[in-house]
Amino acid sequence: MSWIFQGNPNRFDIDDYLSRYTYIYWSAPTNQKEIEIGDKAFIWRSGAQAGLVAIGNIKEKPTPRKDVRIQEALGDDLWVSQSDNPAEVKVGIEIEEVKLTDEEGFVSRDMVKSHSILSKNRIITNPVGTVFRLSMEETSVLIGLWGDYYSNISLQYSALEGSAQLKSHYRRERSSKLISLKKGQYQKINMALNCEICGFSFEENYPEALGKGFIEAHHKIPLSKIDKVVRTTLDDLLLVCSNCHRMIHRTKDSDDNLLQLLKHFGKRSN
Repeated sequence: MSWIFQGNPNRFDIDDYLSRYTYIYWSAPTNQKEIEIGDKAFIWRSGAQAGLVAIGNIKEKPTPRKDVRIQEALGDDLWVSQSDNPAEVKVGIEIEEVKLTDEEGFVSRDMVKSHSILSKNRIITNPVGTVFRLSMEETSVLIGLWGDYYSNISLQYSALEGSAQLKSHYRRERSSKLISLKKGQYQKINMALNCEICGFSFEENYPEALGKGFIEAHHKIPLSKIDKVVRTTLDDLLLVCSNCHRMIHRTKDSDDNLLQLLKHFGKRSN
């Protein structure tokens, strides 16, 4: 079975939550006896930028908030208008992929509304509430609309690390909100956005309209530990140029590759 879980960004910072956590909890005030481990879960953001922003799988059945397995993953600091109800029932979801913006390929409400099958779902006809059931047909169509953003990225080294892990790793590195926060943190100390490994600046080497503000981010937590990490912090990210980023992932031992690069450019600058 599959479900859509809706959230209001005016009450809770959904984008930040999905940017920082790979395992989340969502309120499940209804359908509690029907939601099962292994069910597919779609996260829906309401409001001006309404649409499907994340996809994952149920890992914990509906449980009182105080009894969930990972209290740290509740995101208590992200409530905007009011705190969460202590008596709320939560469902645990392991996130597979997040797309928060048009650039990342999120599925907008208009896209769903314009589809002959999905337009009949209650998330469109009567979007009141948190939990919305999906039929098998609706699930198939929604997965089709979601697609796979990373299928268009050609990475020669993907087979070395395993596609599932690599996609998860790159999904985190491409989280627009977290990268934006990291860039802001970096620019409080540094005038320009330079690669933290080799010092390359896109702004200095490319036309201003293209290079200004551009940089990539590498997640320093090793792929093997991703499933053990709950929260991604700004300290977990490293701002890098495209070449250094590719070199980091040149082989499956990205940790060692990063150390080699830091040592190499550190010696060069002496």
